[in-house]
Amino acid sequence: MNIRFLIGRFVKICKYIGTFGLIKGADIVLKLFLNKNLITIAIPELKYPIKLRVQTTDTYIFEQIFINQEYNFPISIEPKIIIDGGAYVGYSTVFFANKFPNATKIAVEPESSNFALLIENTKNYSNIILINSAIWGKTSSNY
Repeated sequence: MNIRFLIGRFVKICKYIGTFGLIKGADIVLKLFLNKNLITIAIPELKYPIKLRVQTTDTYIFEQIFINQEYNFPISIEPKIIIDGGAYVGYSTVFFANKFPNATKIAVEPESSNFALLIENTKNYSNIILINSAIWGKTSSNY
């Protein structure tokens, strides 16, 4: 192992522990490091656990939303409808489902393997509408 790899692992461990605490953060990092496929993660801010495909961009998106808190900005209204137009595997949809439980969420995702995990990650939420399609500026038969 090279030093850059070890430093990267150390930084990831620190980020997860800093966000979720020692026990929960270490548990998630161990799952990420020791598994090769799909893992289930329960974090305090979510009502239900979510699934993540290890060694994919799922990890990067998970970190954007739940560690870096990129969508956790203050707004002065309580939204009634939230459209996630490119929902990927549902991390942002689930984030908004927990932050705004009374809003209807519409999650649009065209790619079939992402959509399958989107279904899995949102199945416990009653006010999420899933659409296996794309939002595009013209009619297309690609999806």
